[in-house]
Amino acid sequence: MIFGKIDPVATIYSQGDPFATTTVTGSYIAAVARPYVLGTNMVNFQVTYGNLTFDESGSATNFSQLLSTNCTLAGEVITDWGTDDATVLEAIATVQGTTVTEIVSADINIF
Repeated sequence: MIFGKIDPVATIYSQGDPFATTTVTGSYIAAVARPYVLGTNMVNFQVTYGNLTFDESGSATNFSQLLSTNCTLAGEVITDWGTDDATVLEAIATVQGTTVTEIVSADINIF
């Protein structure tokens, strides 16, 4: 699976009581087509924001999910998709209001 490091990061605010808020950020994005039909020109994606954990060698070992949402892409980005999933992840990030600055490949299945 590929993950995109994003800038700006996703920020989630929660309020546990009337006097305190907590801010949590997610630095990575991942997405999966739900469903993907061959030959289509419109695809809905489940998009997940969170954080990757890396081991001492720099390999990603875990993804902590913070927030999930959906995004629909259509037109050339889908019809020209090809085999490079990073281009679609970058397009999803742009629609969501952020930018992918780095792609990380890891053997982590989050969906």
